[in-house]
Amino acid sequence: MLLTAIASTWLKAKPVQSQQLLVSQKSPLKKSQLLEITGYQIDGDHLKIQLSKPLAGWAGYYVFAKDVQVDGKPVATSGEIRLKVAFASQVARTEEPSNLPGSTQNRMCNSSSNFMVARYRGAKITSDDAFYQLVTRYGDTTDHSAVSKVLDSLGVKSTWCVDLGFEDLDNSLEAGLPVVLGILHRGTLEAPKGGHMIVAIGRTKNKDYIFNDPYGSLMDGYTKAVNNGSGVVYPRSVLQRRWLPDGDRSGWGRLFS
Repeated sequence: MLLTAIASTWLKAKPVQSQQLLVSQKSPLKKSQLLEITGYQIDGDHLKIQLSKPLAGWAGYYVFAKDVQVDGKPVATSGEIRLKVAFASQVARTEEPSNLPGSTQNRMCNSSSNFMVARYRGAKITSDDAFYQLVTRYGDTTDHSAVSKVLDSLGVKSTWCVDLGFEDLDNSLEAGLPVVLGILHRGTLEAPKGGHMIVAIGRTKNKDYIFNDPYGSLMDGYTKAVNNGSGVVYPRSVLQRRWLPDGDRSGWGRLFS
């Protein structure tokens, strides 16, 4: 992904006015300057970006959203849908490591994704590990019928579907309901493969979508910090290939009501 400065601005270590920062906490971006990024998140009127080539000594990278474009398109920070779904990681790469063994953590995307939505919907469940333990009473974490039974037991109504499209995703988000999506997260866009569950928590004004991805960020190939998956934006064009590979009504996912 390419970020283009459409006005002279600053790359900043914090999402505040440049006058509030030390010289060491900001770097000028000239108009038309390009930066290669692996993803971004909306943070108020700023974008928090993941640089392909990080700067030494900086913990984060921010830029004023109105001063830049991503892949030739402006990024809206107002008017978008962004549900307050708390992020959960499926792997022990955070400050709160899982009690589950690594081999199990790598298969936890379905449990972790549905746990996020269950908690958002008011279920009395303490962690994704606890949600997983409930799933094992009925079957494997990859068994969608087992997950359905756990959600039912927690008082969360849902339906597993294999014929979804963008209209379903939009209608749900507009109603204030997240959606758990199944995507092909490996391989190229021309030949996607794999299988992974993520949570749609919002939509940008440009019709791209905001996710909580429990394994990290698809945009950096899941090679960097797992928290990059919190509020990450995946372009609609990417979802077209990775979520709807067989056409507009071929999406796998779970709707909530």
